[in-house]
Amino acid sequence: MEHPIQDLAGHLLFSRDGTVWATWRLQGQPYGRRAVAEKEQIRLLHQMLYRSVGGESLHQGLEVDTDPVEVVRSMLRGLRQPLQQLPEWAAEVEASTERLESDLPLSQRTYWFSVPLRNTGASVLSEPLRAGATSLLGHLGAPRRAPAAAVLADRLEQAAEIQALIPGPFKPRPATAAELIWIYRHAQRRALGEEDTWLPSAPRTEEIDAALSMAERELGALEHMASPGRIGRPILDEAAVSDVAAEGWRTGFRARLRRLMPSQRKVLKITDTDDESVASYQSLAVLAGTPASGALFPGTEWLGKAEEAGVPVDWAVRMRNNAREVVLSRNQRAVKNLNDQYEQREGEVSTGSHELDAVAAALSEYQQRLATEKLEVELETITIFATCASTREQALSNGAQLARFYNSFDHPLERPLGEQQNAWWAMLPGTRWPKKFNDLAQISLSEGFSAAVPMVSSELGDGQGALWAVNQTTSSFSAVLIDLFTTIQANFSAAVAIAGELGSGKSYSIKSLSGALVDTGASLVAIDRSQTGEYIHFARSLGTCTVAAVASDAERGIEPEHSLDPLRMFPGAEGARVTQTLLTPLLAIDTGSDIDTALVETTDPRYRAQYGISSLNALTDHLLQDCPRPGAGELGRKLRALRTRDFARVLFDEGLPVLDVWNARALVFWTYGLQLPTRAELLHEHLFKKMSFEKHFGRAMYALIMAIARRVAFADPSQLVLFVGDECHHITASIEGEEELTVFIREGRKNGAAAILGSQDCANDFGSETLRGLIPYRLVMRLTDEPLARAALEWIGLEASPEHLEEVMADLSPRDTNDPDGRVAVDRRGEGIFRDSYRRIGRVRILGPALQARRQAYSTTPQTPRTSLRKTTAAPAAATPAAATPAAATPAAATPVVAAPVVAAVLPDAAEPVRKPKTSRTTKVAGATAAATSSAPRKRTSSTAAGRLPASRSRASARAATTPGPTGSKPAAAAAGSVASTSQEQA
Repeated sequence: MEHPIQDLAGHLLFSRDGTVWATWRLQGQPYGRRAVAEKEQIRLLHQMLYRSVGGESLHQGLEVDTDPVEVVRSMLRGLRQPLQQLPEWAAEVEASTERLESDLPLSQRTYWFSVPLRNTGASVLSEPLRAGATSLLGHLGAPRRAPAAAVLADRLEQAAEIQALIPGPFKPRPATAAELIWIYRHAQRRALGEEDTWLPSAPRTEEIDAALSMAERELGALEHMASPGRIGRPILDEAAVSDVAAEGWRTGFRARLRRLMPSQRKVLKITDTDDESVASYQSLAVLAGTPASGALFPGTEWLGKAEEAGVPVDWAVRMRNNAREVVLSRNQRAVKNLNDQYEQREGEVSTGSHELDAVAAALSEYQQRLATEKLEVELETITIFATCASTREQALSNGAQLARFYNSFDHPLERPLGEQQNAWWAMLPGTRWPKKFNDLAQISLSEGFSAAVPMVSSELGDGQGALWAVNQTTSSFSAVLIDLFTTIQANFSAAVAIAGELGSGKSYSIKSLSGALVDTGASLVAIDRSQTGEYIHFARSLGTCTVAAVASDAERGIEPEHSLDPLRMFPGAEGARVTQTLLTPLLAIDTGSDIDTALVETTDPRYRAQYGISSLNALTDHLLQDCPRPGAGELGRKLRALRTRDFARVLFDEGLPVLDVWNARALVFWTYGLQLPTRAELLHEHLFKKMSFEKHFGRAMYALIMAIARRVAFADPSQLVLFVGDECHHITASIEGEEELTVFIREGRKNGAAAILGSQDCANDFGSETLRGLIPYRLVMRLTDEPLARAALEWIGLEASPEHLEEVMADLSPRDTNDPDGRVAVDRRGEGIFRDSYRRIGRVRILGPALQARRQAYSTTPQTPRTSLRKTTAAPAAATPAAATPAAATPAAATPVVAAPVVAAVLPDAAEPVRKPKTSRTTKVAGATAAATSSAPRKRTSSTAAGRLPASRSRASARAATTPGPTGSKPAAAAAGSVASTSQEQA
């Protein structure tokens, strides 16, 4: 049978029977883990759609594989610098391309809505005549004639009127001619077998605007570019009879068919005349019934549940919208027939009338619904499912599994024997209503059918940026891409918070996102409280890094090498403000006292300029010797007492160079050894009075660090600066630290600043309720403690139901009972429940960087000995220009310390490349983008013989493009080497 398409013009399909179809692509609604009230709103959207479009329509849900090139394009979209200036990101994207093609199969469900446009007036006769004449001329070999411009204009106007009726949240977009051709090509292979063409890229906004403003004389050109000949000529083999070997002289169709059992005939084999070597085996089924007792909503989304069937499946719904008045009239006749049957059975002594009673009750309720709801309509639907495989046996098995799945909740499927071909055609736009399946048509009101909620989406993330995670909300895995700078440009907060217990993958998740953002041009400010200096390892793997040790540890040889004196770091009034904020709680100065007045007056920029005060050390001497102001002596004695403490050297030692916060990609404050108060000590007065001075100092220093971080982040709104605070209870433990963090997140949007926080107790460690509410990106990882899990679920927006608690406590990265050490299985690491900035919630698994060297550097457990954090004065200095380091004159015998200056943090050349490109692969990032924008059809192959298996399916690298990059750009393979030689620290 030949396909029914005669002409294509944009989203218009001219069929051979004289019918013109218009097709739109619709956007699925975020549904999954939503509150009941939100699910009801989505059901109402579907009901509005079914009520608004009268007559016949076709609804399709097609599952397709995600083109790796499209993901690569999304990773490259929105870069604020040319790619050749971001060699680390080019290398990561190149490695991600290989990961997507071989180890990470992704897919999505796309939704399509097609309507046959009514022939009115003269078109009732002219359109069938035109179609017939065109077909005749085609058989005679005459040149194909495009529809007249006036006809196209009228049909486009009709289609525009229908599009206006589609509810806005579905975001209807007219399909392109390429997408219509893809729908037919996809039906032959279904992206679920061994071969399929990729879904064409969606047109850009400017292309859509140009199509809408297209003049009539240009419409013919559009049609000419979309020849239906690209669809090919599929060969449909009912029951795959061609696979049955001939027996003797009986080689005909019927003889071969008789050799198959009926159960073996419920399959359709599809090949193409151009290539019969590749076959797709499909098993199609039609919905044969629904629960007689009705169903409760939510929980009965039977079309949305297709993802849970365990097999890849496409579905299509042929729908007729019957007007309320017509249905009421028809039901009146049904009531009369029912009364006649009651009269005929009146004298029977049996229970036969019970069936009539049930029918009467259903009909009465149906009639009442229509009578009371003026907008209600009746829907006549034929729902068809298709599953596919590369062999007959697997296709039959998939079809049987799908039928068992739907039978389990009283939605029986019938796999029509001998009608597989007709079911296949019925799923496509441009074909007639499938009369052969009228007996299986389901009659319902729009309210009832909308409970199926077919067009739903589980998408997460920003759609571009860093490939942070894989979305595992459904069996169709998709990419989760995060771009915090784009969120800032959209005038939203770019704060991320991750809650998870030790070993859940929290720190690795923070580093994965932070590293990707730095690779794309952001700067990093981080606080590292760990003993091993894990964020120092991480930051040094990103490039130049400044490490500022805040506390001293003689046993480990840790001494500060940079001064954090606010009078030396901050100019003018800002230095005065930060100094006052630091010393007021640290020295227990009462507001309004003489000491407080003396502090304010002596730190004033004009006063300091008059007396030459440029540091806290100089201020202390001045207060003790030359300042007659009331309270100055007491303030001086407090500062002198503080100066004598060894841990205060970072504030008073004028021999230390001032911390340079501007000339490195990463700035890490190492606070290991800095004592902090407990929450009880801050909340109870008697404990607060007994608190050691070291804890007061630690509390004040965290507030100072936050002030420095805010100064760096807010300096240039055009430059994204990322603040990272893992185990952030160290920050929010003090009122001053929490206030600084709140200001940072509140005003970060206006200043190009983002924050990533991590902790175990989201209810207490992420600050006040206001601060927690300002964080749009939220990730909950494993929390085996029930109170913590309950608080996390509430924070992320989910009910703390037994199912959700079980998932957070036992099903997110669980320990492997078969592992002798009880470790988490590799393919289960990094699992969590994620809420993005659009308030969509789903299950994810953090991927981590694609480059192996980066994965090692991001590991929470450093792969190098702890002594590698210490400066050895020989190796780093040798690789650093002498002019670049203020510590060049440090004697060789100096005590090694951990907090290396900027130059000492510049990594030496790596011993070996980060990633050696395969000799058979010639892809470059620019080439991948060129392949993505090419208009030629692109194909891919799969090694799976039994359909789509996410755990084992791989993609061939034969699609790798060899198109060279832009002039002057660095190939991605070379970029990988650049990263290896300049930006990686080998573990």
